[in-house]
Amino acid sequence: MFYRPWYLDVVCNSPWDVVMYEEDGEILGVLVYMIKKKYGLTYILHPSLCPYMGPLFFGTLELGVVYKELVDQLPKHHLIVQDFFHAIPEIRKNHSISKKKYTYIVDKEVDLVMLRSLLSSDRRRKIRKASEQFIYKEEEWFSTFAEFLDKTFTARGKSNPYADGGLGNLDEQLSKRQARKIVKCIDNKGNIMAMGYFVMDDKWVYNLATGVDSSYSHEAMSLMMWNEITSALNFGRSFDFEGSSIPGVEAFYKAFKGEKVYSQSMYRSQNKLIDMLVKIKNPEIIPQ
Repeated sequence: MFYRPWYLDVVCNSPWDVVMYEEDGEILGVLVYMIKKKYGLTYILHPSLCPYMGPLFFGTLELGVVYKELVDQLPKHHLIVQDFFHAIPEIRKNHSISKKKYTYIVDKEVDLVMLRSLLSSDRRRKIRKASEQFIYKEEEWFSTFAEFLDKTFTARGKSNPYADGGLGNLDEQLSKRQARKIVKCIDNKGNIMAMGYFVMDDKWVYNLATGVDSSYSHEAMSLMMWNEITSALNFGRSFDFEGSSIPGVEAFYKAFKGEKVYSQSMYRSQNKLIDMLVKIKNPEIIPQ
C-alpha cells in the first residue's frame, strides 16, 4: 500500500521519487524516497502516515549488491533516514541499520481457532465480556474518528499527532478506493469507547491509528483488535499491528499472539552536527 504513487502523493510533504536497478532489461530493485532541502542541506526523510518505505527487491538473492546500486543512484544528500518494509531481509552493508523498530504480525495462514486457543484465558474473558458490553460497528464518517481522537488525546493532556489534516487528506483517497475501514465500540449510553482506523491492500490489514476513551475501565480495545484480526484472516489478509514503543501498548499487542517482527531503520549522515541533533530528537537512532 505505502509504495503506491497516489498514497505517496498524499503523505509526502515534499517531492518523492524512485530509483531502479535493472539487469538485462529486468528490474531487480527499486528504492522510493522523499527529499527535502533546508538551510542549504539536503535530507532524504521518512514521511508521516507511511509506516514503510525504502527498497523493494524482485527475483534476486543479491540484496546487498542491488541495494548498493540503488543507494548510489540517490541524489547527493547530507542525511538519510528510512524505515524499511518488515518483509525485507536484513541488509548490512555500508550503512547504519537500527533494529529498534518492530511490529507484531498475525499471518494470514494462521488458523483462527488455533490462534484463539493461544490467547490467555484472561484475554478471551475480556473479549467475551466486551462483546456483551459494547456494540461493535463500522463508521462511515472520518470526521467522527477525528473528533474522537481529539477527545482522547486532550483527556490525556497530549497533543493529537493527527490534527494537522494529513490523515483527513489521506482518508479521501483511501475511502474512494475502499482501502480503509473505520470501526468503533459503543456502550449502552451511546458513548464511543474505542475507535480504530485500518488500511487494507490485497495482502495486509494495517493498524494505522486507534483511540480509546479511558474515562472508566473497559476492554473495548480488546474486542476491536480481535474482531479486526478475525476479519483480516477471513478475507485472506495478514494483520499488521504497526507496533508501538510505548511499553503498555506493546504488551497489549503481544497478548494477541502475533509474531514479533523486526524492521530495519537506515540512518546515515555526513555531518556531525546533524548526528547530534538527530540523537537529541530521536535517541533510538544510534549511528553505528
